Amino acid sequence: QTGGLTCLAGIGPNRMLAKIASDDNKPDGQTKIEPTRAAVLDYIEDLPIRRVGGCGKVLEHQVSALLKAKTCGELRANAARIRSAFQTRPKTADFLL
Repeated sequence: QTGGLTCLAGIGPNRMLAKIASDDNKPDGQTKIEPTRAAVLDYIEDLPIRRVGGCGKVLEHQVSALLKAKTCGELRANAARIRSAFQTRPKTADFLL
């Protein structure tokens, strides 16, 4: 008997990915991201940029307006455009890439 409590877990190659993965199978499940480059890139391909810690509604709006990107995969595909769009804010460009 659990007393009605639920538990979820995210398992990933780093803390940030594990935290994001923990939200996937709510309310009582787990998600595992294998610690390989291919598995990570596959997982983040369709991940909305808003789910990344540190990306709030303002940055999400800026990225959407400037680059028409809504997912992490679309950001990866537009790396050169990100550097250009955020050239006065290199830390933001680094964060997005």
